[in-house]
Amino acid sequence: MVLVSACGPARRANLWPQPAHYSITSTRSKLPISVLIAQPFDSALPPALHLLVQRPGFLVVGHVDDGDKVVRQAKRLKPAVVLMEIDLIGIDGIEATRLIKTHRPEQRVLIYTNRYSDHHLFAALSAGADGFCLKSTKPKSLELALRSVASGAAWLDSQISTRVIQASVRATSPQVSKQLAAEHSQAALDLTTRELEILASVSRGMTNLEIAKSPYLSIETVKVHIKNILKKLGVSHRTHAAVIALRMGLVPPTP
Repeated sequence: MVLVSACGPARRANLWPQPAHYSITSTRSKLPISVLIAQPFDSALPPALHLLVQRPGFLVVGHVDDGDKVVRQAKRLKPAVVLMEIDLIGIDGIEATRLIKTHRPEQRVLIYTNRYSDHHLFAALSAGADGFCLKSTKPKSLELALRSVASGAAWLDSQISTRVIQASVRATSPQVSKQLAAEHSQAALDLTTRELEILASVSRGMTNLEIAKSPYLSIETVKVHIKNILKKLGVSHRTHAAVIALRMGLVPPTP
């Protein structure tokens, strides 16, 4: 793996293109999305990542395998996204994420790992990670995750979001449920039958593409419905909407 000039001498065969030294914060920009990769050098590059970094629109500005180094490089390079493995030399990716967010809260961090126990998941989110993506994900999903996080949105893989939703619902007290019902009761009444159906699918961890396989639904129609659901419930992320729906009993509990 080659480290670009900004990050020191080469460590592997020439895989990453030599970058211009800039970063972006918006996917609407014509500049590529700059990515700092924090992954072990001695492990095989995940297929999705290997394919993605060779595509136009992304620019790898560095690759480190040390937690302390990724904190320093993130501060110096200011990439659009830090793609963070949990298992690193020195401090782990969770602690590195916490330090990065402490020094520069606006820095976007996407956890990219095979470790997805509840401990790792919630520790990473508590440390300030903006997304959690499994290495088993397909290239298209990884691309969407990077673009979403770079644009300022959050990202959770479908199976990860399901676990977050279920854990949040389990931890909800009756008092909190009553408070949510009071805060969102009118919004719940405003939801259409179709929106409730889609919200139930979201609460089961289904992606837009999976929901769109239903009869009479296109991917664009699903996106419009979800946008309306978020607006009516007054939230910015589908996972939050699903948690509210389950806590209020708007949709059947996930199995």
